[in-house]
Amino acid sequence: MASVLQEFKQFAIKGNVMDLAVGVIIGGAFSTIACCCCARFAIS
Repeated sequence: MASVLQEFKQFAIKGNVMDLAVGVIIGGAFSTIACCCCARFAIS
């Protein structure tokens, strides 16, 4: 039973790290798109 709990903890930690990485990538892309749009409207 302890090994199942340990495996679940490892899975949960890996899952959280992947979610965090995806969130950072999406956030960075959204920030870049928002800056480009704002700059384009400000120049026009």
